[in-house]
Amino acid sequence: MTLAIQNNSFDGSLLELAQLRRLKSIDFNFNNFNTEIPSWFGSLHKRQHLLLKGNKFIGSIPPSLGNISSLEKLDLSYNKLSGAIPKEFENLTELTELMLRYNSLQGMKQPISFILK
Repeated sequence: MTLAIQNNSFDGSLLELAQLRRLKSIDFNFNNFNTEIPSWFGSLHKRQHLLLKGNKFIGSIPPSLGNISSLEKLDLSYNKLSGAIPKEFENLTELTELMLRYNSLQGMKQPISFILK
């Protein structure tokens, strides 16, 4: 099951979607969300794709995203994120694509994307 609301002009903060546990993919690419990435995303354990590219998310990446053990693709590119990549990302053993380009993350001097497997 997929929830795709990409390429719109949604802004502000996200409503909590933690009750939608059967969702496998969330695509919120290219909107205008301008708050911190909600930590409740980490309670969506069956998620395979979390796509938040091209918004205006601020703050650090929530460590709770490391709880999404089935996550295969995470795209946080083109936001306003800062801080370090959470240590909890070591738990993302299924992760094959990690896109973090064009943020202000600690220790990153160049655009960065990883295809891991």
